[in-house]
Formats: sequence, C-alpha cells, structure tokens
Amino acid sequence: MDAIFKCLSTEIKVDIDIHDIDNMHRLGKPKSSSEKSSTGQSTSSNKQLNSRPRDIIIKFTLYRARQVVFTHRSQLKHSKILERVFINEELTETRGEVYDHARRLVKIKRVHSVWTSNDIILIKDNSEKVHRCESMGELSKCNKQT
Repeated sequence: MDAIFKCLSTEIKVDIDIHDIDNMHRLGKPKSSSEKSSTGQSTSSNKQLNSRPRDIIIKFTLYRARQVVFTHRSQLKHSKILERVFINEELTETRGEVYDHARRLVKIKRVHSVWTSNDIILIKDNSEKVHRCESMGELSKCNKQT
C-alpha cells in the first residue's frame, strides 16, 4: 500500500511523506478467484471483464497534507500509469446521492462540471456560473437555471 501511495504522490507531483498518513486500507473483502456465480460456474473469467480493484481509504494526519493531495488531484487526468485512478472525498450518503445525480447531469451536458471541495458539492452550469449544492432540491434549482 505504501508503494501505491508513493506512485500516486509522484504522479500528482506532490511531496507527501508516508508519515502524513494516519491510516490506509482497502474497502470490502478480497474476492477469491474460485468464487461461483448463481449458475454454479466459476466467475474468475467474468471477474476480469467487470471487476475493478477495491477502493482505498486514506486518513491523513494533517489537514494540510490532505488539501495538497486534493488540490493536485486533477493531475491524474494526464497520467498514463494511473489513468483509472480517482481521488474523491468521502461524502455522506445524502451528499453522495446528490453528487451522483450531478455527475449524470454532466454526462448528458445539462451542467458543465461538478466537483467537491471540503465536503461541499460545487456545480458549474453551462453559463460558467458556480453553484453550491447540498440537497436534491438545490440540484433541481441549478438544473432549471441552465
């Protein structure tokens, strides 16, 4: 896990030491290669097609270290090594749903972009105006304004 973090910090061009991390772990249980599907067939061949590595949670010792990582996370868009790696904040269930719906609006081009900063969901509408959004009601207002 330390090697993963070192690679990540190199890719986003930040100087974060391993001592800036309090805890780091993967979510969920590892899947065994011999798991069986509901049809009784081995899922190891299906696993390669539709599975992804388990998410990693990182708890920083210093807020400043966390902010440096979040400030530079956009550098991952240009990474060839970590092209499918994303750095996201851990949101509450409600805000996670709002963020998910907002991302769908980006995909259908109803809003320009969406991101989080310090657990706040920010939406840039198609007229380049940024809105703070904390509920589905506020998301609906932002969507109607575009």
